[in-house]
Amino acid sequence: MPTTERNRAWGVHTFLDSFVKDLDTWYETLAVKGITRPLTYTIQDVQLELQCFPQFDGNDVRFLTASPGEPGASAIRFQLGSISASSIRDIAPQPVSNDDVVIDNLPDLGPEAKEALVRVGVKTESDLRRVQQRNVDLSTLTGGQIGDYSDLATAIQKVKRARLAPTVRKAKLNRTEEMSRVALEGENLFVDDHDARFPMAAVDGREVAVVEAAPNRIVVDLPRAPTRAQPVRLELALDAYAVMTLELQP
Repeated sequence: MPTTERNRAWGVHTFLDSFVKDLDTWYETLAVKGITRPLTYTIQDVQLELQCFPQFDGNDVRFLTASPGEPGASAIRFQLGSISASSIRDIAPQPVSNDDVVIDNLPDLGPEAKEALVRVGVKTESDLRRVQQRNVDLSTLTGGQIGDYSDLATAIQKVKRARLAPTVRKAKLNRTEEMSRVALEGENLFVDDHDARFPMAAVDGREVAVVEAAPNRIVVDLPRAPTRAQPVRLELALDAYAVMTLELQP
């Protein structure tokens, strides 16, 4: 394989991204020229031919640029056409939102499983939800790399919980002759992951009832009110990935 300082390897996506970026800049320039010059020109189709040496490492295809007149190079032809804004809105997927989870960012998922999902177009939690709604067999879809949806749901929930760490700002004790309750106020105290087991609470090792659960408020029944001699140890499992321990004193 001939290589010189003038030969550089590059990927198709890198080349096309830079090319489209230049076209977008040119389009923005035309928007201004349309004000100052009523008649101008547009490009409908662009054809390019590049002389390169293809390289394949088993996963990615890259191209080594050939020097002028260098023998053995292959010709790669690109033809770029125009697309309207309405067509983009009709066929392009929605951009990834801040609330979405990117499959490639799941630490508990192996590289083969991630690659299998990307190959079939599942790149985010939103993509996965759409596939699940169609009742697609995920194991068959990924060649056995993913068992079922629950495997991914667990990994996604773990990442989402890490983003939304729980914080307790205030604890308020309410006591009557019949009962005692403690209300915790803060942020991200409850994330509804459709698991009926959570939240769970225990006082001094004894399970107690959670009577209210909201993102900013948790209310728990107490078997006894804390005293100065005997404070209460409250353990609260908000979900499978967030467990808090508090010592309550009057």
